[in-house]
Amino acid sequence: MKNPLVSICIPAYNRPELIKRSLDSCLRQTYTNIEVVVVDDASTDSTPDVIKAYVARDPRIKYYRNEKNLGMVPNWGRTFELATGEYIQHLGSDDRLTDDFIEEKMRVFEKYPDVAFVGAGIRTYLAKPDGTFSILNETKYPTGRYEASYLFGNFYRKPAIVCTACTVRRRDILKHFMDTIPNTWGYDNAYRRGGKIMDVVIFLNILADYRFMYYLDNVFYESTEHQGNSVKMFFGLTRGVIGDHIKFNHMDQMGFSYFYTNYAPQYLSRYRIFMGSNTLAGTFFDLLLKRASGSPWRALRDFFGDYSFKERFFSFVIFPLCVFQRVGEWILRK
Repeated sequence: MKNPLVSICIPAYNRPELIKRSLDSCLRQTYTNIEVVVVDDASTDSTPDVIKAYVARDPRIKYYRNEKNLGMVPNWGRTFELATGEYIQHLGSDDRLTDDFIEEKMRVFEKYPDVAFVGAGIRTYLAKPDGTFSILNETKYPTGRYEASYLFGNFYRKPAIVCTACTVRRRDILKHFMDTIPNTWGYDNAYRRGGKIMDVVIFLNILADYRFMYYLDNVFYESTEHQGNSVKMFFGLTRGVIGDHIKFNHMDQMGFSYFYTNYAPQYLSRYRIFMGSNTLAGTFFDLLLKRASGSPWRALRDFFGDYSFKERFFSFVIFPLCVFQRVGEWILRK
């Protein structure tokens, strides 16, 4: 097997304890021709000291620090710019990779030199206040190649492109990197600082240059969720406020619409109908189950403001089917 350099890129901010788990998982990789690029986004705690201790242990770890806080997505971009490897794997500062993660990915790139990127399973852990972890869930798709045309046209089916688990060529991520979605809705903070939908849009843009991607179901990206995280705010919106739930979907719709408009316009209207009907279904259950307060009408008017008559019509026609689908999924879970 060839031995190209792989850059594991870790954007860091105030993670003095959990980043140890991330760095340890990098150093345990069975594929050894790696560099670990850590960019500290002006942490205000002991994170720099922790990272520097690892740098002293292993020269493959490269540490950089921003003079001022850039925010999540610009800091992603800085890790990619500073990387020198042919391939890049993003890693959250509280996440881990299974030991043979990079090795298995490199085998796929060698076998399929024209693959866009290589995905993997996601195993999600809950970090508890006492320092212990428990598995929340695991998501994986069958090993194999997945055609770009299928993924673009069947976004409402599995598999989804789980971008954090994808290894990609550095030249491709630099070509398609963007830190916000052009919009007139004031969503830049959610896109740029919160990372809302940005990774998905970037990887869809990359996939548009290729014919297929590849999934592996035998290696995992291990992500971490935190017990005690704020349940009130998300991307500048408030949980439990129905209008903000709709805006949350609108942010996604803007991101995907940008991709489809520029790279796969033949699927744009179908996507907007899909998103419209699902947003209506979510709003229906918010009202029915009283899981959110406030009025949805202004947010819905904004959401559907640029929809054509056809897109609005079919969104409302398909909306009851989305309701039945969600009820069916709930019954199956029970």
